[in-house]
Amino acid sequence: PNFGKTNTLLQTMSLNDNHLTGNIPVTFRHLESLRMLNVGSNLLHRGLLSLVVNLPKLAWLDVSNNDMTGTLPSFTIYSQPTIKNLYIQDNDFNLDGTTLFDGSLLPTTLVELNIGGNQVAGTTQIPPSIGDYNALEALNMSRGGWAGILPTEIGWLQQLVSLDLSCNEFRGNLPEEMSSMVQLQSLRVNNNDLEGILPAEFSGDQMPNLEQLWLHNNEELVGNLTDAFCQPATTSMMRKNATVDILIQADCSSGMDCTCCQSCDAIAIDQCDLGE
Repeated sequence: PNFGKTNTLLQTMSLNDNHLTGNIPVTFRHLESLRMLNVGSNLLHRGLLSLVVNLPKLAWLDVSNNDMTGTLPSFTIYSQPTIKNLYIQDNDFNLDGTTLFDGSLLPTTLVELNIGGNQVAGTTQIPPSIGDYNALEALNMSRGGWAGILPTEIGWLQQLVSLDLSCNEFRGNLPEEMSSMVQLQSLRVNNNDLEGILPAEFSGDQMPNLEQLWLHNNEELVGNLTDAFCQPATTSMMRKNATVDILIQADCSSGMDCTCCQSCDAIAIDQCDLGE
């Protein structure tokens, strides 16, 4: 019961995959030096978050794959929030697009955010304010019931290395502004309702670091990936690392031309059931 009070200098704690249940003792609020906390893959409740959001130095938090429900508490309680890496995937949080990215819950200084596998209880569309989170290097919003048209402001996230929007209900075109994500290595938008022609800006020379592109199971999305990514100049000379071949999965039978795709057929495994 006095754990937090007697360990005030503790900076790193890993309790993941330990079959922990219920709530964390309230004395955790005394861990004022804690910078990293991993309690993923347990059976913990939301009460933990209400304690740790008050820790003044916490920068890295993983509460993924627990039994947490309800709404998120605010991580912007301090004028200069310290949280940089936040992993809350595979819980039962009720998320709302409007409040999630308006700066009241999550600081715009986040570097990595994974909210995949939670449910949207309010606004299902990603708001334009997501463009304010331009420090993000990894964003996972997969398997959550997000919908609507992707905002052009998503292209402002030019530090992104990994973006996963798969297994949702996004519709409309892929914004051409996404080609401005020149650092992007992995883009997954498979299993949505995207449509239209793949923007001409999506190409190996515009996105030179791209190594993984998943477009499959968007039946109305068409385009020419052969010219964009499959030519020798794209797959070798134009690439930052010429030894890495780009991995592309697309539905070629529905209007997507791709001679270098790993798969042009219906994908046998439904990635929507595979959380990461």
